[in-house]
Amino acid sequence: MKERIVAETVASFPKSLTEVGPQSAVGVNATGGAAAVLENVNARIGRYRWTICALLFFAATINYVDRQVIGILSRH
Repeated sequence: MKERIVAETVASFPKSLTEVGPQSAVGVNATGGAAAVLENVNARIGRYRWTICALLFFAATINYVDRQVIGILSRH
């Protein structure tokens, strides 16, 4: 029984793009809108990524300077 369902499901899929046909105007607009949203999200993620990298860099720099200052003060 399962083999028959799988065979019917596979048979219903188009075999090539020519069987699918051209996209409608609604589909193109929906895809374009989704692409614009995705691009906006990726830009936002990229901005946050570099902000986090900058914060980590400054935290490591402050940690390094702080260790040097503690080392200098402990000698006196």
